[in-house]
Amino acid sequence: RGCCWMAEAADLPQFLPQVLPMLEWVEIRRVCLTQQQCSRSLVQAVHQRYLGEAPSSVRARVQRLGDRLNGAQAAQARGSPEALASA
Repeated sequence: RGCCWMAEAADLPQFLPQVLPMLEWVEIRRVCLTQQQCSRSLVQAVHQRYLGEAPSSVRARVQRLGDRLNGAQAAQARGSPEALASA
């Protein structure tokens, strides 16, 4: 059994980026503290997913929100009935 566990632990750094969206910050910290070989992989995955140029990044989400708000503001300025009803 020890051999199988070691093989699974060796695969953990490649597996973590796929599991990242399901982890909460407390769990991410716990994994980094207990599985130090995974820390680099997990930090890189967090950076790529949330701070990089990915569509799921914070920057991209804020940009999409800004675009939607600009569109809503323009619709209200034109007096669109749908925009006025949602305001």
